[in-house]
Amino acid sequence: MTKEGVKLYYFKAAAGNFGDDLNGWLWDRLLPNVFDGTCYHRQSNREGNDNEDTLFVGIGTLLNEQIPPSPRKIVFTSGAGYGHRPRIDKSWLFYAVRGPMTSAELGLPSNVTLGDGAMLLSSVEIPRPERRFDVSYIPHHKSASLGPWKRVCEDLGIHYIDSRDSVDEVLGQIAGSDLVLTESLHGAIVADTYRIPWVAISAHSHINAFKWRDWCASIDVAYRPYRLPSLSPTSRDRGIPSEFRRSTRIMRQRRLLKRVVSQANPLLSAEGIHRDVTDGLLEKLELLKHDFMVGRFESAYRLGSG
Repeated sequence: MTKEGVKLYYFKAAAGNFGDDLNGWLWDRLLPNVFDGTCYHRQSNREGNDNEDTLFVGIGTLLNEQIPPSPRKIVFTSGAGYGHRPRIDKSWLFYAVRGPMTSAELGLPSNVTLGDGAMLLSSVEIPRPERRFDVSYIPHHKSASLGPWKRVCEDLGIHYIDSRDSVDEVLGQIAGSDLVLTESLHGAIVADTYRIPWVAISAHSHINAFKWRDWCASIDVAYRPYRLPSLSPTSRDRGIPSEFRRSTRIMRQRRLLKRVVSQANPLLSAEGIHRDVTDGLLEKLELLKHDFMVGRFESAYRLGSG
């Protein structure tokens, strides 16, 4: 397989986000000797020449107008959900997308609807710690700085997992949990992949329901999040002393999160469905490896290929 000019394309959060950062962690393990060691971060200065690079568009909600038009794009398990529909031409090679809503949004055939690439973690040999956390909570990476979530969790004896930590740290903590409450989509995906029950949480307006529903549809699970109020100050807090506002929000959130733990019905995809999705991803991965080997991407769907 050639590695010349093949770049990982993904979103790089300034403070870190393990779901996006899985790209740099996972694909080198599954597709060794393919990538040239540089990344094309969506929001950073680009490296290389658009006309010569091949972009590998992997894990994340990446399929929108921000993908540059010139280079060849290999799409493997990405999803739609942010921005506008990209202009798709013959430079786009589709092997898999995250779910049926992405396929419908982009007008793709059903045979490229598979699942999220993070589900391939089940095929990577990594140390699995013993279960040591009864319940863990994972905020969305944007939510982690919007309130004292860690304090709320500690007050309830819930283990707090910071989605901005390194991939290894987050994976190990999820794998060590008996139940995962998560605003982070990839918190749910990793938990489901490790066969750990999970509960979807929505506490902030930036939670993207489209991408959650897209992935949940791929594993035949309904997305019905438990909604919590934000810990961030609102316009209604004006005139109220800041320390009082803070303590009141913490007490309310503590009460509601405790109720979620006691009353929620955790989700887990059916074993057969999980196996079928994972097997489908592995099959497409083998086709992609072969196509890299021979230098022809005949297994991909592209515009006009039927």
